[in-house]
Amino acid sequence: MENIPTIRLESRDFTVIKPSRLREGKVLHNDTNNLYARLGEKEITLEEQIHTTALRKKGFPVPEVIYSGNYGDEWYFIEKSLGKVPFHKLFVEEYQASGSVSNTSFKKYLDVIKRYSLAQMHPKNTTDVSAEAFVTALIPRERVIPSYAYFKHDVKKYEQAIEQATARLSDAHMGILQFDLNPYNILENGIIDFELVGYGPVGYDSLMSAIWAGTWFTNYPSRYPIGYRLTDQQVEQNRQRIDRLAETHGYPKPSNYLNEFLLLKCAWAASGFYPPQPDWPNDKIAFKRFRTNVLKSAIDEYLAGNDIPYQLFPTISGGEIDV
Repeated sequence: MENIPTIRLESRDFTVIKPSRLREGKVLHNDTNNLYARLGEKEITLEEQIHTTALRKKGFPVPEVIYSGNYGDEWYFIEKSLGKVPFHKLFVEEYQASGSVSNTSFKKYLDVIKRYSLAQMHPKNTTDVSAEAFVTALIPRERVIPSYAYFKHDVKKYEQAIEQATARLSDAHMGILQFDLNPYNILENGIIDFELVGYGPVGYDSLMSAIWAGTWFTNYPSRYPIGYRLTDQQVEQNRQRIDRLAETHGYPKPSNYLNEFLLLKCAWAASGFYPPQPDWPNDKIAFKRFRTNVLKSAIDEYLAGNDIPYQLFPTISGGEIDV
């Protein structure tokens, strides 16, 4: 049996279950007490701890931080578990077994989204952040344009579409966003991974989360194939719930901005620190091409004044794929 290295924190042994994240750092797990830890560069990890603690006080369904401290030159914090199985894993297992995600599991997912949305929409959690600031934080130009131009797409049309979407979002209600909300980081008792937390239009992440896995992944062989799809009825149920909650608080329906949200999520999905590199394998380049082709498709539809047909995204080609 493989000897898995452990890290000793607060007199407990933790194993590394995720060696890298979207930001710097690792995720560790203590199986005996079912605790999780975040470990990484001190400034970044401490910032995430502060955010997590503050969000819990604001009513968000996030983990309770119970320990923290220095680990050499790094920082760690330990949090109570919100569950062992992310909804993504549960949904994939059900979809592979029966061809659908059960309404029982989906209801549990919706219950967490409701708790998250209620915290987002609470008047004390409102923010006056501008749409421009949100878009700049979500999709920095330098993380989208290089890849988009690499595949010879029209950068001016990209900028036109983003400018138009930003102007449209100026009337949206703004609140706290997880920024990368999806069923990978949603568990039965709450939501994890707030390292990218920021501000933006309420409903953006909760609407996009319900269509994430069946939209920006491929239905042909690739390094990131579709794991499951929610039904149109399930996606609609999520939308109606979020819209009703917003109306109850006197806010615009988040679904009024669905096209803008889809466009921005396409840009986010196509972003990265680098454009394709010479040493990348063919399938990685093909998936990057797929994501930028999806973005181009969304831009064309958006500028034409059409609804963006996100259900068709997985059929868009990424070119030759070596798998």
